[in-house]
Amino acid sequence: MSIREFPALICALLVSALLLRRMPLVALAVTLAGAVAPSIGPPSEIPASSLQVVVACAAGLEVCYMAATRTRRVSVIGAVLAGAGLPILVLAFPPPELLPPNGRSATPVPLITIAVPLAVIIAWLIGNSIRQALARTELVRAQAAAQSALAERLRHEGRAVAGPALFVCKHHVFGVGTFAAEAVLAGDRLVAEAGASGKPAGVLVGTISSCHGAVNLLSLGSA
Repeated sequence: MSIREFPALICALLVSALLLRRMPLVALAVTLAGAVAPSIGPPSEIPASSLQVVVACAAGLEVCYMAATRTRRVSVIGAVLAGAGLPILVLAFPPPELLPPNGRSATPVPLITIAVPLAVIIAWLIGNSIRQALARTELVRAQAAAQSALAERLRHEGRAVAGPALFVCKHHVFGVGTFAAEAVLAGDRLVAEAGASGKPAGVLVGTISSCHGAVNLLSLGSA
């Protein structure tokens, strides 16, 4: 026995994968609908609850993707849809192996109804962390490009300006940030090279972090 005996579930997962990039919420709804297929299908050697775990994992990955690549509104809607929708479907369509002859569930609160919301929250937090990291990286890249453009503009104006010497500050804990020792050594070499001739020169020095950026011109030699 294999998952191939559940074509409806396979189709739901495939359609969801195709829709995920353009219509993530619709893709998630299709994935959740696939959770019903094992419960209403014919009995199988594979427990329907195991297949619902597969659906829960797929839904968690989709929530993580939405949190990382979509707006906060879309990702929160997706998390609520997965965290509440899947347990409701499991309760409404319990797996056949949990149904005794009287037709009522033998387990009043299936484990999946507790585990799924927790897993969805964790998936959303992971995706949101990825989104924040990408946003910080893009901000640092934009600030570095702006400071490099400023140095080029000063050179085109005829000013002897070296650099920029960029120091990227990374926050490790709240209120505490550091920058790499390599950046300090590279900045020191840049200042030494700019002042080696003894003529007046300048070095553009910039600091960059995920929340701010600053730039200043270090003058060397006589004013």
